[in-house]
Amino acid sequence: MKAANYLNIIADQLHPYMAFAFSTGNGIFQQDNVPCHKARIVLEWFEEHTDEFHLMSWPPNSPDLNPKEDI
Repeated sequence: MKAANYLNIIADQLHPYMAFAFSTGNGIFQQDNVPCHKARIVLEWFEEHTDEFHLMSWPPNSPDLNPKEDI
């Protein structure tokens, strides 16, 4: 997936959902280090919307942080 396509999904789908579900701005969004997630245009978009929800940082070369894997 290209970064521009991912950004469209974030802006069209995630942003309205997070605004509805976390209207106080305390929501956290988690994504991994896929290249389209770390693209400059995507990270800039998240910086512009940091007052609406937070992006959880994912350390490089980290073990899998997905909590569903343990279930």
